[in-house]
Amino acid sequence: MTASGLKQRRHRYRRDGLVGLADGRTAKQLPPFGRIAPAVVEAMRQAIAETADASSRTIGFIIWRTKQG
Repeated sequence: MTASGLKQRRHRYRRDGLVGLADGRTAKQLPPFGRIAPAVVEAMRQAIAETADASSRTIGFIIWRTKQG
């Protein structure tokens, strides 16, 4: 570990206590569907809802239907 890295950790520990040393990457909150546009999520939900009763529909059909609407 470098001296600057140790200095940064010491600073975070003094500022935030033990929590300051924890890996903060897990604290980031992503939207439920990541970076997918809400319009695409809604189109996919609609396509799934339209085909819910048709057990023979494939994922290929749902993706095609999503692109249509």
